[in-house]
Amino acid sequence: MKTMTYRGYTAEIIYSDEDECFVGHIVNIGAITGFHGDTDEELRNAFENMVELYIETLKTMTYRGYTAEIIYSDEDECFVGHVVDCGDDIISFHGDTDEELRTAFEDVMDLHIEVKERPETPPQKHFAWRLLSRLRQVLHL
Repeated sequence: MKTMTYRGYTAEIIYSDEDECFVGHIVNIGAITGFHGDTDEELRNAFENMVELYIETLKTMTYRGYTAEIIYSDEDECFVGHVVDCGDDIISFHGDTDEELRTAFEDVMDLHIEVKERPETPPQKHFAWRLLSRLRQVLHL
């Protein structure tokens, strides 16, 4: 079995005697994504187009009322998500696969919601910078 990699996605390729061409599918994603080609070049182009199409549909995720925008970072070689509707907080997460990305998003949002629901801790008293002590009479001047 032959494999191809593009933008963090891997595809498994086989030759189909029935279709008389190479057939591939992207592995480790929740969607069914198939492509085919008669030559290596056609197969490579079909695979890259399928990945781009899949990424285009993966631009947002929602969980518990929050929305995240997803991009692929060539620099980090993974998917990066940023939550867009969380007020002044900056929340981001990343993953190499769809499953990792989804899990990271849900985990970070569960933590965010948990922290937001905690009662506020009252501020501690400020230190007055005074030290009161009683000295023995012998030490007095």
